[in-house]
Amino acid sequence: SRTAVNGSMGVKTPMTSLMMSIVVMITVSFGADLLHHLPNALLGSIVITAAMSLVDINTAIKMYGVHHVDFLQLIVASVVTIFLGPVYGILVSLGLSLCVIIY
Repeated sequence: SRTAVNGSMGVKTPMTSLMMSIVVMITVSFGADLLHHLPNALLGSIVITAAMSLVDINTAIKMYGVHHVDFLQLIVASVVTIFLGPVYGILVSLGLSLCVIIY
């Protein structure tokens, strides 16, 4: 979600990541008791809202028009990532890419 926030704010330097890390450490150190009472659904909605800016449907549609195999890789990797987690999503994506290159 920090990547989504950085992208929406137009951040261009790595210094912002350092500053955000410091703010997160301070928040977790001193504000954990305040955040403890927030429901998980609220925290999840914040993450989902931030992640929605990372999804680009127009690029996927263009990809479908240019190369169907790349679009299929996108769909398979996305579904695996959503249902099995990011590690499996990366592994499946790498495997599919290698298969396309070798084939």
